[in-house]
Amino acid sequence: MSVLSRRGFCRVTGATALGFFAHSSSYAQASLVNDRIRLGLIGCGGRMMGSHVPGFAKRKDCEITAVCDVAESRREKAAKKVQELSGKRPSIFSNLRRVIESAQVDAVVIATPDHWHCPAAMLACQAGKDVYVEKPVSHSVAEGRQLIAVAVEHNRVVQVGAQNRSGESNASAREYLASGKLGPIELVRVYNQAVDTSIVNKPDAPKPAGLDWNQWLGPAPERPYNPGRHYGWRWYWDYAGGDVTDDTVHQLDLACQLLEIRQLPKTVRSVGIAHPGNDEKMAGTLATQFEFEDLVLLYNQTQNTPYMVKSDQGVRNGDLFPYWPQNGTRIEIFGEAGLMVVGRHGGGWQVFQRTKSRKPVVTAEQHGRFPDDAHKEDFLDAVRTRRTPNGDLESAHRSATLCHLANISYRVGNQLLEIDRERETIVGNDAANALIQPNRREGFNFGS
Repeated sequence: MSVLSRRGFCRVTGATALGFFAHSSSYAQASLVNDRIRLGLIGCGGRMMGSHVPGFAKRKDCEITAVCDVAESRREKAAKKVQELSGKRPSIFSNLRRVIESAQVDAVVIATPDHWHCPAAMLACQAGKDVYVEKPVSHSVAEGRQLIAVAVEHNRVVQVGAQNRSGESNASAREYLASGKLGPIELVRVYNQAVDTSIVNKPDAPKPAGLDWNQWLGPAPERPYNPGRHYGWRWYWDYAGGDVTDDTVHQLDLACQLLEIRQLPKTVRSVGIAHPGNDEKMAGTLATQFEFEDLVLLYNQTQNTPYMVKSDQGVRNGDLFPYWPQNGTRIEIFGEAGLMVVGRHGGGWQVFQRTKSRKPVVTAEQHGRFPDDAHKEDFLDAVRTRRTPNGDLESAHRSATLCHLANISYRVGNQLLEIDRERETIVGNDAANALIQPNRREGFNFGS
């Protein structure tokens, strides 16, 4: 297997690097019409309909001019909702390439299954479009680095859906830690604990009418239609990486933001138990240790703990803190002078010192607000000013890589992995390095 160094990836550009992305159109980004950024939405599932359609449609500084989905029912539903909220009906597409090539689109919002994130974002960058792409930014380590190279080459703004990076309370928590008030920090714990009812194996079945299954599969291996794969794609290696890449990437990215982690760990080791309802044998329970020079970062995941809960909207947008012992998405930062507990997506933060009379002693705190709208505003501002957005590619790639490495260690038998930070590979482990590279079917190959 040929493995390119990080420096080598940056030299791989254009059609040589991307193969199937080569196309005849090449144009500069169109001038914004009345200073309104024209958006094309790709992938009209839950995240798009629950956040991006209402979030962008209500703004006056942008316009949704196109929607795209491989399922006819979803794209029609999205178009109807956009028209309802904005008064204008967008163009409707079944093929993402048509959206990306449209002269009526300045930037795209990508909320597809994970295996399409990098391919769609790279194609958009090549076509001169700016990009808002949902997390995780990549489906493999190598393609994340390739996307960075393509975005730099084409001078594109790429915002990754790491909303915590636009949260005011998270910024204040980082300032508190940078001040040294918590003292030296050697241990951090990141949690993702809940229950997932979508992990259900199902037999192959006839393809639903109005669905382009081949395009849904895209770069993934060709397979017959399966409703379990279609709706439970997060639990299949062909399309995602389970709970680590789907949800935990938020907490790991926030931990990196708070502690200003700007490199990969020296070693990674996972120990996991396969989820009984998943025929891919993805881990339902997973414990991962990331070793840095002067820090141990521990990740704990469970999928059989329904009493662990995420912060609800009352916490996210109110002056409330989670009940930390049963908050399933918390981060615990252990300093010499105290313990900081942070909640993602507006959960806020508190600093605890030694108890007095068996009661907690809180010495600093700040409530949070859900930063979803702030992250959208940051993206649109970055498009106008050409600055780096809050959810920058380099940070998102590093956080996604932590998730991929946790999965790789588990997939090769819970092995301890030594990381070559410069090359973004694994030292002396061919089986693990094989999982660094994207697995693409013929016609969708890029990189090597």
